[in-house]
Amino acid sequence: MRMIFGVMSLLMALAIVGVLGKAQLQALGQTGATTTRVPAEGLADAAPTLLEASVPAQARSIQNNVRNATDAALQKGVDRSNAAQS
Repeated sequence: MRMIFGVMSLLMALAIVGVLGKAQLQALGQTGATTTRVPAEGLADAAPTLLEASVPAQARSIQNNVRNATDAALQKGVDRSNAAQS
């Protein structure tokens, strides 16, 4: 009986994390965007253009964005700490 409740609670926690993760991805607009190509409506003969050069370039861009956001947040914390001590 205890094992059943343990498994059920783990499944509920997994479901909650999944729903929250889906909501966050939808808020960022990252769900459903599985292609890196722009649709070429009316340009049947033209080659589709790429939004980024390659997957590694996209990965570097995301890493740089996260790094910059983290640095900005840490600097903001330092500024707040310095202002509180003054």
